Amino acid sequence: MGPGAGLRTVPAAEFFTRLGLFVVRDFLDAETCARLRSEVRSAARVPGAVGGESGKNRVDRSARSTDIAMVSPIVEALVDARLESVKRAELASGRQETLA
Repeated sequence: MGPGAGLRTVPAAEFFTRLGLFVVRDFLDAETCARLRSEVRSAARVPGAVGGESGKNRVDRSARSTDIAMVSPIVEALVDARLESVKRAELASGRQETLA
């Protein structure tokens, strides 16, 4: 399989808005987004766990097949800073209910 094989496209922002989810258009500029995608693709991965009724998380590929990319602290800090910026802007606009 070549690069991108098996990848699914993400629905447009309107899809998530119709579901009542908070959407921020252009959350990341194109260059930053490309850089983050590249890092995620090349990052080490660990299996994603699911929570059971007992409250204990476990890996169960029959229930959920996903991996967690172990990105660098720099990437985490970049996304965290952008999230904080959006949060401050929303709070300043008086639309706090969108952040609940």
